[in-house]
Amino acid sequence: MRPELYPYLKENAAHGSPEFPMGFYRCAFPGDAPELPVHWHEEMEFTRIRWGRLRYSVGLDSFEAAAGDLLLVLPGALHAARPEEAAGGSTDSILFHLRMLEGGAPDLCTRCFLRPLMDNPPPLAPVVRPGEEGYGRLRNCFEALWECREGGGYRPLRAKRALLELVELVWRSAGERDAPDRRADRYEEKLKLVLRYIHSHYTESITVAELAALCGFSPAHFMSVFKKYMNCGSVRYLNDYRLRRAASALLETDAPVTQVALDNGFQNISYFNRMFKQKYGTPPRAYRAGRVWAETPL
Repeated sequence: MRPELYPYLKENAAHGSPEFPMGFYRCAFPGDAPELPVHWHEEMEFTRIRWGRLRYSVGLDSFEAAAGDLLLVLPGALHAARPEEAAGGSTDSILFHLRMLEGGAPDLCTRCFLRPLMDNPPPLAPVVRPGEEGYGRLRNCFEALWECREGGGYRPLRAKRALLELVELVWRSAGERDAPDRRADRYEEKLKLVLRYIHSHYTESITVAELAALCGFSPAHFMSVFKKYMNCGSVRYLNDYRLRRAASALLETDAPVTQVALDNGFQNISYFNRMFKQKYGTPPRAYRAGRVWAETPL
C-alpha cells in the first residue's frame, strides 16, 4: 500500500464508491507496508487478523493481536499497527461511514444509535478474541460483510443488514463496560492537535517545547504523555513522518535526493541518508531504483 495512504493524522482516502461507500482491504505486514502509522478517519473500521502477530494501538489502548482476533475502530479513534515479529502478519479490513445506514428522516435508530456512534462513541473493547463472549456473532458479522466485496444485485441489502447487526453488537458491548476515562479522552484530543501541527509543519523546524505548548503541558509532561500513548517519542515520530513523506517523493518525483531531504525537513543530508537506511534498509537512491509500492484493495 502506498505510504501516503496512511497519513499520521486524518485519512482522507475515499473508501468504496458513492453508490456503495465501503472499502475492503487486505494488507500484509511488512510485505505491503512496514507498518500502519498512527492516523484516524471518520469511517468505522472492522478488521480481522488473518495470520501472524501485530502490535496495535487503538485510542489509548495498546495490545497484541493474533490470528482470528477481531478489531473494532470507532470513528475518530487514533489507531496504528506494526508487526510484532519478523514474520509479520496479515489483515482483512472493512471501512465504511455510518451515514450509509441513515434514512431520509431522523428516526429512532439514527437518533439513538447511529448519531451517538458518530459524534460521541461509547467506550468499547477494541479487540475481541476467539472464545470471548460475543465473538461468534461478531465473526459471523464480519464474514457476511467481507462477502459483500463481491458484486451482485443484493449486495447493498446484505451489507446494510450486516452493518445494522454490527451497530447492535457495538452498543451491547459498550453497555457492559465501565464509564470511559475522561482524562484519556482529553489526552487523545490534544494528541490529535499535535499530529495536525506535525502534519502541517513537518518541513519546518519543530521543537518539543512548541508541541508541549500546543497541549498546555510542560515539555517533560508532554514527552511522558506522548510516549505513553503513542508508543514512541515525539522526535522519533516527527522524523518517521518526514521519512515517509520523503520515501513517497522518491518514488513519485525525479527531484534530487538532496532536494527531497530538504523539502521534507532534513537540513543535514548525511543524517537523512543514515536515518533513511535505518528505516527502509537501503539508501534513498537504491530505494528509488528498486522499491515498488502497490495499492491492494480487494
